[in-house]
Amino acid sequence: NDSISKIEKVLYGLEVLTIKGGEPFADIRNIRILKKLYEINPSCRVFIVSNMYTITPEAMEILKMAKPGTLDVSASIDGVGRVYDWIRSNHFEHTIKTMEKYYKETGNKITINVCISLYNFFHLDKILDYFKNKEYVEWINFENITTRPPWCDINCLPEPIFNAQIKKLEKVFNKKKIRADFKSLIKQVWWPRFKGTTGKEIFFKEMEKMNTHRGFDLCDHIPELKIWRDSP
Repeated sequence: NDSISKIEKVLYGLEVLTIKGGEPFADIRNIRILKKLYEINPSCRVFIVSNMYTITPEAMEILKMAKPGTLDVSASIDGVGRVYDWIRSNHFEHTIKTMEKYYKETGNKITINVCISLYNFFHLDKILDYFKNKEYVEWINFENITTRPPWCDINCLPEPIFNAQIKKLEKVFNKKKIRADFKSLIKQVWWPRFKGTTGKEIFFKEMEKMNTHRGFDLCDHIPELKIWRDSP
């Protein structure tokens, strides 16, 4: 409480406030800070990075206090349907309903933030297809990439498979509302590539652990991973 009080004392002079994970809407102290901010400094620009799974009625009312153009909320979405369920451990349809409700009640559009990894590298076009025409989406951001742990880095893929997918994505992603530059993303991947099949072996070993935990096989929803897994 003392720490929150210190934050509240400086809210009047802030120009920008960013709130991010853990999940912002799961911590009632964040809601307390936002309420105070909008009471004393409603012109402050606010950025919230959320999984958008649940926003309580109390939090929604406070978000509605924001002046037009001052609130930017982004949703961490790494897949659609069962791929989302597997990666994020939440239910996709519930998250979509929350985003739709947020847009309906506040009028603010959402940025979709996708974290690219080996788990969803062959699924990115499905994410684009789902969200590209949604009224509540402002941008779809494909500029974040996972490099750790190294066995879920997309550079674990064999060169021909990797290059073919990059070429496919560069054609598909040349659209409005999209932020993506795969050539620059590749340059940022600094973790050394695995030699031989070591990366592949670890990747699918770890995936199988999560398959057991989730109750279904991710490869059943991403055929390209299944083909790679079953190849020599």
